[in-house]
Amino acid sequence: APFVFGFVAPSELRVRIFVDVDDNGQYDASDVPLEGIRVSLQGGDTIRTDRAGWVFFRGLNPNTYTVTLLVNDLPMGHVPTVPVTQTREVKEGEAVTLDVPVKAFRSISGRVYVDRNRNARFDGDPPLSGIAVCLDGEHRVETLEDGRFFFKEVAAGLHRLSLNCGEPLAGYLPLNATVQTVDVPPE
Repeated sequence: APFVFGFVAPSELRVRIFVDVDDNGQYDASDVPLEGIRVSLQGGDTIRTDRAGWVFFRGLNPNTYTVTLLVNDLPMGHVPTVPVTQTREVKEGEAVTLDVPVKAFRSISGRVYVDRNRNARFDGDPPLSGIAVCLDGEHRVETLEDGRFFFKEVAAGLHRLSLNCGEPLAGYLPLNATVQTVDVPPE
């Protein structure tokens, strides 16, 4: 009688977690992989992402699998743009990739003051309160009593910050640009 050896091609589920810098939902050269984020496979292992942002669940049988990103592992201000629990079907011999784009939110803050000694540093100078500051022409805040302003949950990327929302400030001459570009890094 002949001997018969049967084989099944192994399957795998790959999960990639990254800061989606260009906000297109796909991993590309400008994006930043996130290391050390735990991903759990329902009824299976929990693995941390490697430095390239990957988790590999290898040697799976063909089936439908549910994976969950443990959001507590994400750095402060990072929010997934897709559901944290997703289900994927993995067929025999197939490698299925699940991308998990994450948006990084930062803050921008500063101070508006009268620089009496013209040294470009706040060192006891009189603050200006109630002055409008605009971010990207859309978001507007006013300076507080101490001259400080604060924009929270700012996405990574280039932003335009303008004093008095681009209008001249009556009674004052600027010592530097009243419209500035701010590059908020993803990490």
